[in-house]
Amino acid sequence: MKDLDVITFGEPMTMFYANEVEPLHEAKSFSRAIAGAESNVACGLARLDLNVAYMTKLGNDSFGKFIIGELNKEKVDTTGIRFTSDHPTGMLIKSKVHDGDPEVEYFRKIQLLPL
Repeated sequence: MKDLDVITFGEPMTMFYANEVEPLHEAKSFSRAIAGAESNVACGLARLDLNVAYMTKLGNDSFGKFIIGELNKEKVDTTGIRFTSDHPTGMLIKSKVHDGDPEVEYFRKIQLLPL
């Protein structure tokens, strides 16, 4: 294993964002991306050629597979990621706006880890 510059911990989610500017309940098509502050930081630092690892637990589902695939594409070390069948991977849906804050709806079940 290579020496790491940074390790991030957090809850990544799969995000579906509207392709058109309209209220979320009227959106007809969506694109998909990875979301979550810590995963965004990990990807950004990896793009700056730092050796970055990300640690989390993902659901053993299609969203979890999507997230780990996206992190691997960004050259983020994912060896610290574990999968579980106990809880699904979180997701969010986001509207597209020209001004102001978009509508965001979250679908997740946070699993607390014992200390």
